[in-house]
Amino acid sequence: MAEILYRSKQVVIPVNGSVVCCGIFGALTHTGLWVNGGIIELSGSGLVRTVSPERFIHDRSGEQIYVMADQHGQVLSSVTAADFAQARIFEYLNYDVFNNNCHRFIANCYQFPDCHEVMLFADLTHKLANYFNQPVVFYPMLS
Repeated sequence: MAEILYRSKQVVIPVNGSVVCCGIFGALTHTGLWVNGGIIELSGSGLVRTVSPERFIHDRSGEQIYVMADQHGQVLSSVTAADFAQARIFEYLNYDVFNNNCHRFIANCYQFPDCHEVMLFADLTHKLANYFNQPVVFYPMLS
């Protein structure tokens, strides 16, 4: 599982391959992958695209982007996942809010076995914690 530190004073700077997230209307979480100063995401239209941090949180309830790190604030990332995500930009995927969403896209970028099992943010963070062999924590991004 992961923890999102909504009120943390510690902030982190993402690196290529970092998973980032923001809130959606107080109930859900949207995820993307930080690459070269932008965020690669699977949009609701099915388009894999790069957006600015400002666009990533636009029209969502969250005003803050959170970056995946370890319990000590060291950012966790994968260059392989960043490369995989970059190769998918401008592709259209068959988006489905339950069966092929942003969380599954990130799981695919990390090339997790059994990606089809990822539906929720909790599913993704469980796989990320296993991948990095430690709990994952989401800290506010330095803006």
